[in-house]
Order: sequence, then structure tokens, then C-alpha cells
Amino acid sequence: MWNILNVRHLNLASKREMSFVNQSLRRTNLASLS
Repeated sequence: MWNILNVRHLNLASKREMSFVNQSLRRTNLASLS
């Protein structure tokens, strides 16, 4: 969540970067679950 908050606070990341961060977070979450 801190990544998203920082992105909103800085307002520098593009939608592509946001989607990339979301995908990386999902991958790490799946990896931690498995």
C-alpha cells in the first residue's frame, strides 16, 4: 500500500507504471502464498 500512497503523493508515475507495480505486487503476493 505504501507504494500506491507514495505514487499518489509524488504524482509522477504513469498508469503503465501503476499497472506494473500492481502486477509485481500480485506476483509477490502469490509467491508468498505458495
